[in-house]
Amino acid sequence: MVTATLRMYAVGFGDCFLLTVPRFGDRPWRMLVDCGVHGMGRSEHSLGTVITDVLETCRDGDGGAGGGAGAGGKPVIDLVVASHGHQDHIAGFTDARWEEVTVGEVWLPWCEDPTDTEAQRLRTRLDGAARTLHQRFAVDGPEIAAIALNSLSNERAMTTLRDGFAGAPVRRFQSATAPVRTELPGLPDARIHLLGPARSEEAIKAMDPPELERWLALGAAPAAGSGPGLSGSESLGPFGPAYGIADRDLFRQRFPHLDTDDDLLDHPVLDPDDALAAASWLDRCLNNTSLVFVVEIEDVRIVFPGDAQWGVWREILANTDARALLERATLYKVSHHGSHNGSPKSLVHDVLPDHVTSMMSFRSMERWTAIPQTDLVAALRTPGRTLLRPDEDLPAGGAAGVGEVRRAADGLWTEIDLG
Repeated sequence: MVTATLRMYAVGFGDCFLLTVPRFGDRPWRMLVDCGVHGMGRSEHSLGTVITDVLETCRDGDGGAGGGAGAGGKPVIDLVVASHGHQDHIAGFTDARWEEVTVGEVWLPWCEDPTDTEAQRLRTRLDGAARTLHQRFAVDGPEIAAIALNSLSNERAMTTLRDGFAGAPVRRFQSATAPVRTELPGLPDARIHLLGPARSEEAIKAMDPPELERWLALGAAPAAGSGPGLSGSESLGPFGPAYGIADRDLFRQRFPHLDTDDDLLDHPVLDPDDALAAASWLDRCLNNTSLVFVVEIEDVRIVFPGDAQWGVWREILANTDARALLERATLYKVSHHGSHNGSPKSLVHDVLPDHVTSMMSFRSMERWTAIPQTDLVAALRTPGRTLLRPDEDLPAGGAAGVGEVRRAADGLWTEIDLG
């Protein structure tokens, strides 16, 4: 018996997952998790094509007995989740066709709440730095500009997520410091356990795991409070306040040989290497606002961590109840496309079960040749485990202990039956 079907779209370097749960005598229950792609990592399938398939799938009774309210009419999605604000997760929500989709609920991270003062202060600071970097390097530093753009709020997409869709959906801006259980209307044997993110700048700042948790040995990680801007200053530029000129009169008095006009002091020239580091820092910072949750349907447990990195995982793995949920995972959506800091070693080696199936959404890119991490891929393929990727053939015989695996003829999606 198929309990649920999870479809992973080949968007490129980004995420788009559609979960379908059959219901006897009614239309299937559906949840969409993210819909976006990085500007430097598009696949041969456009986001428009992906969205067309999502909407057509959700328009009728495909996958279950009876068509219910969505059959032959407008598409219906019970729950839309935007894991975090990166464009490779939400860019697809700029499509005008979402206005025709009836949605029951929309979940977003707490930092996207327009009525939350703390959230808006954080969002303004992050956007200000991203916008500065994007504008400065739009012409002579396209790589830097693209990374900054991915971190910049996509207002058209956010307008859809906050105010769009048909059906007047309920909006929930979520956070958690311990597992929060939410029942799912219409699915008596299903629930969602929200594990993160915490409302904590400390967690947001902690992006690089300690050495024992990394899949890749990097250079020295920044101190816990380092990095551009999240040190308490109200200004989030590409560098911390220690690198600014707080008192220009005192500066001119102490360093008269460095004196220059106010226009240059207002617009410092960034070294490209420093700017790239700053853009990457912003990119990783937003990852730590990702919603992390477990969908539980009967005996099936699907882990969706967005692009969570060490700051989020540290809080989750320290919680006994959260670990217990992860230890019973059926399927793991690999965090941050298989990067070195998306899935801590202890999560993969010590917490996820030996029979877990994983789905990794990414596209190989010249800029990020280390994604996915070779050692992480190997760990997710130890005997008894299965890893599904859009760039590889499907495993013979399906996923061990789970169910049938299928792929669209044109490679647009890969899906797996769970149950």
